Amino acid sequence: MTGKIFINYRRGDDPGHTGRLFDRLQDVFEPQQLFMDVDNIAPGLDFVRVLNERVAECDIVLAVIGKGWIDSRDPSGARRLEDPDDFVRIEIESALTQGKRVIPVLVGDSQMPRPEDLPDALRPLARRNAVRLTHERFRADVQGLVKALQQSLDEIKAQRKAEAEAARRAQAEEERRRREAEAARRAEEEAQRKKAELEALERAADERRRQEAAAKQRVEAERAFAIAKRAGTAAALDGFLAIHPAGAFAEEARGLKSALLAREEAYQRAFASNDPAVLRSFLALYNKGGDVTQVRARLRVLEPQQKRQLPSAAIIVPVALAVVLAAGAGAFWFEYLSPTSPRSASVVTPPPTVGAATPAAQPGASASSDTTAPAGPSPDEVAWLLLKDTTDEAALKRFNAKFPDSPLRNTVEARIADLEAAQAAKAKAEAEAAQKAQAAQAALEAERARAAAAQTANQQAALSAPPDAGQAAPAPSGSTLVQAIKMELTRVGCYAGKLDDDWSSSGVKQSIMKFVKAVSLTKVPDNPTPDFLNSIRTQSSRVCPLECTKTETESNGKCIAKTCPSGQKLDGDGNCESVKDRTSSRPPPSRPTPDTGSRSAAGAATGEVGVTCGRFGCREHPVVNAPAGIPCKHAFQGSRGGWQCRD
Repeated sequence: MTGKIFINYRRGDDPGHTGRLFDRLQDVFEPQQLFMDVDNIAPGLDFVRVLNERVAECDIVLAVIGKGWIDSRDPSGARRLEDPDDFVRIEIESALTQGKRVIPVLVGDSQMPRPEDLPDALRPLARRNAVRLTHERFRADVQGLVKALQQSLDEIKAQRKAEAEAARRAQAEEERRRREAEAARRAEEEAQRKKAELEALERAADERRRQEAAAKQRVEAERAFAIAKRAGTAAALDGFLAIHPAGAFAEEARGLKSALLAREEAYQRAFASNDPAVLRSFLALYNKGGDVTQVRARLRVLEPQQKRQLPSAAIIVPVALAVVLAAGAGAFWFEYLSPTSPRSASVVTPPPTVGAATPAAQPGASASSDTTAPAGPSPDEVAWLLLKDTTDEAALKRFNAKFPDSPLRNTVEARIADLEAAQAAKAKAEAEAAQKAQAAQAALEAERARAAAAQTANQQAALSAPPDAGQAAPAPSGSTLVQAIKMELTRVGCYAGKLDDDWSSSGVKQSIMKFVKAVSLTKVPDNPTPDFLNSIRTQSSRVCPLECTKTETESNGKCIAKTCPSGQKLDGDGNCESVKDRTSSRPPPSRPTPDTGSRSAAGAATGEVGVTCGRFGCREHPVVNAPAGIPCKHAFQGSRGGWQCRD
């Protein structure tokens, strides 16, 4: 039992009863539980504060009231209870203020004070239940007081325990709420972090897709710009800019177009001028191309005219110029426009028609009307040249959206239909190939099951027969072993022949070499052995790569035939080449008869080869109408495109 008891009494008021009470309480309670005198207050301390502290340390205050407790007076005659500094008043008032349990103890014949007999601060004491100690029954009365004190201390202890438990629970509840709030805060932070990470991943994915799309557009623009650049015309660049107006190569295309227009303007000025200096200035700026060839030819015509100035120039010059221009045109045709010429596609501006009037041949004529360059292709034609080899339906549909009134619209729509038909045919071919593969796989599985059944039957027969002592079950041998090896080689993709018992064919040897190389075996078997069969069976999937011909391509582990876009065909090397229209070529103008003693004519061994000669040498052509074994010295190109012999 814990708790302290504070004994409040007034000295001189029945001190005998107070002493006896203190002695009796000492027999029951621990000394540290009892507090009676305040004589040990140190000098200089505030006794009111010290008394309040002592009362605060106690749980029960016993106010001992004797006969003279109420009327006790100081030397001046004033009642002591009216004095605010009276020790008895301070202690009781402090206990009442702090809510301590105050028990009035009446000793002898003293009476309980009435409220009007007490100061205002002590009047609550009049309502407290009192305990009386009499001289005759002192021991019994004290025993009753002790029981009351013990009960009170137990109640106070239980109350404090309940308060402590309530405080502990409140603290635990507060701690739980704090932890829940902390957990909720952490969960919210984790959710925010995951949300931020997800948003970052989505942004990264969007950025990656944007970069991939930009890279794809740049590749397409680069390819189209390369085609337009190889064409080398302003119309080609206009077509490129119509398709890619804001691409990475748009500025370069505009700059190249400006350069081409400037060159065309310089060429028109030079070709229309009769001044060799103007032509030389053009040649000083440009040194390659068809326009350079024309300007050089014109310069070769003008220089002799200005040097000689013969009287008969009005007659000789036109004829000479016509001859020179004819020879130059023929040489230009052989060099650039002939179907066999490798430089025919690099001509930027076509040469003027042979025999056309020039300022030198017709003095006084308008230069601008005689040298007007032919109109170039329109932007939609150039755009079609950039797209004619594509297999991208979206690009073709963009062409129709860009040029809705183009005369090439029907051609583009036909090309889209061809691509769709090719895709359908490809899907059909893949489906048929898949069906064939499934059928082949089913046949292979059936053959494998048959071989396994045969092997099982052989093993059962071997087990049923009485074996000799120490003799093991026989392994596959002979034709059965060869067929089993071929079947397993087919399964791992190294053999595609018949499942027969032929071991010495070249196809079988090549298949064995493929397998040995694929799995890195140390030795190539010369004869079929069970060990080699087991080494193949240990492979669970294909080990030999799929081999397709030049005209086939691999798709989903199968070889399918290659397809070419419309207007192209597949050659023997598996490449797509354009189909040339023989009727579109024009017959060349008549050429001078070559010297029969020329090197090429003399070198023609048979009548199947004809020779044509020009200013830049002679060429051999296959002819169609010369007898075999007879040399053909004069060949010409027929109206239908073939070369014929004139001999």
